[in-house]
Formats: sequence, C-alpha cells, structure tokens
Amino acid sequence: KREEAAAAREFQREEADTAREFQREEAEKALQFERDKTCFQQNSEHLRSLNHLMWQVPLIAMTVTGGLWYGIAQQGVVGDIRKPLLMFACLANFLLIFVMIRVRYIFERILDLTKPFSSNAIADTKKFFLPEKSVLFIFCFLLGIASFISFVGAVMPDKLFNKYKISESSGQQDALRTRAYENADNR
Repeated sequence: KREEAAAAREFQREEADTAREFQREEAEKALQFERDKTCFQQNSEHLRSLNHLMWQVPLIAMTVTGGLWYGIAQQGVVGDIRKPLLMFACLANFLLIFVMIRVRYIFERILDLTKPFSSNAIADTKKFFLPEKSVLFIFCFLLGIASFISFVGAVMPDKLFNKYKISESSGQQDALRTRAYENADNR
C-alpha cells in the first residue's frame, strides 16, 4: 500500500507539473499572439501613413514647382532672382525622387513583414498589365522632367522667358488701370 500511495503521489505530482507546464506554454503562446497582433496592427497603421505620404509627394512637387514657375514668369520679377529659384525647384524635384524611392522601399519591407500573418489579405498585383513599381517609375520620371526643365530655365533663362515688355502707353492698359483705381475708391 505504501508503494501504491507513493506511486499515486508521484503520479499526481507529475500531472500537476504537466498541467503547470501546459499553462505556462499556453500563457506564452497567448502573450506571443498579442505581441504579433500588436505588431501587425502597428505595421498596418504605418502602411496607411506611408501610402498617404507617397501620394502627397507629387502634390508637394507640383505646388513648389508650379508656384515658383508662376512667380518667376511674372513681368515684374527681376531676372537675378530667377536663377536661384529655378535651381531650388530643380533640386527640390530631384531630391523628391529619392523620397519616393525611400518611401516605396519601406512600404515593401512592411508588406514583407505583414505577409506571414495573412498572405491571403495582401493583393496579388503581379497579374496586372503594368509592372509592379509602375506608379513609382511614373512619378520619378515626371519629377525628373520637372527637375530638368527647371535646370534648363536656371541655366538658360533667355530661352524660356519672354523679354518683350508690355507697352505702358497702351490705351487699354491705362483704361484698365483707371477702372481698377475707381473701383477700389468706390468701395
């Protein structure tokens, strides 16, 4: 009987140890799942913000380039200021190409980290008729063209900007100016 009682106690101890080990493994699995879930959610949020940023870069480039080109194309702008402004537009557009490439690179790395969680949730775009990075290529190509044209404008402004001045003695110019002054005085 003593041997049976000792064997029963040993069996109960082994069962308790097995149960504790099982609970510890389950707790570790639950903790790892929560970590993975949090990482997945954070990566998804980061992807959304990177996607937003990637589509804002061309808008930033258009705003900077368009604003500078509009400003320097005005008649009253001194020719000396055109060159530095156009060089700035050239440099800004050129550097934004690298911003686009970097954002796309980070985007891809995060997608690679996300695939193990749910490979079915990520769209397969390889079957589309355009190559995988076609949007990046198109944006970078257009930024390169804008950079090149701004560079040409800075180096050879005489080729791009009109040197003709509007005649100040024109009757239409005087009439428009007088009408504008009268309208301003009446308000």
